[in-house]
This record gives sequence, C-alpha cells and structure tokens, in this order.
Amino acid sequence: MLNTKTEKIAFVFYTSWSIYNFRIDFIRYLLAQGHEIYVIAPKDNYSNKLIADRAHFLPIRLNNYGINPLQDLKYSWMLFKKYKRYQYNRIYHYTI
Repeated sequence: MLNTKTEKIAFVFYTSWSIYNFRIDFIRYLLAQGHEIYVIAPKDNYSNKLIADRAHFLPIRLNNYGINPLQDLKYSWMLFKKYKRYQYNRIYHYTI
C-alpha cells in the first residue's frame, strides 16, 4: 500500500513498449495520486507516449539478448547511478 505522501517511484523495464502496454494504467493511477513517476528503459517508439502521460523518462542502454557479464555489470552500474541521483522511495523491476 502506498503512503498518502507524494513519493518518487521508478519503473525499470527492458522496453518502453512493454511498460506502456502492461503498466500504463497503474502509472496513470499513481500520477493521479500525485506521485512522481520515473521510467527507466531503453528508448523506443513508446518512450514519447510515456512522456506525454507525464512520466519522467530516463533512457538507459541495455542489450536485451546479451550474455556478456561485463555488459550486465555496466547496466547494473548505470542503474545504481540513477538510483543514487534520484533517491526513489520505491523501485519496481519487471523482468530479469
């Protein structure tokens, strides 16, 4: 259950398309409650739709099909930097 105070909430996805198609109703609900919503995902054709819905879009590079542990470490480091910079109250990760 979310607090009644305004929170910074981040959603981390592997594509903007995915979050728009599967979580946009939840994001709109949270925005209507006054929360700040940040979407962290690679930029694609749906990124601007998330922005149009008033979500803050933070692009990140991700190789969806990679198996290189160094690339995974770099991705984790980029996420860590975003988490530290924005100090989210909650972070929702979807997919591995």
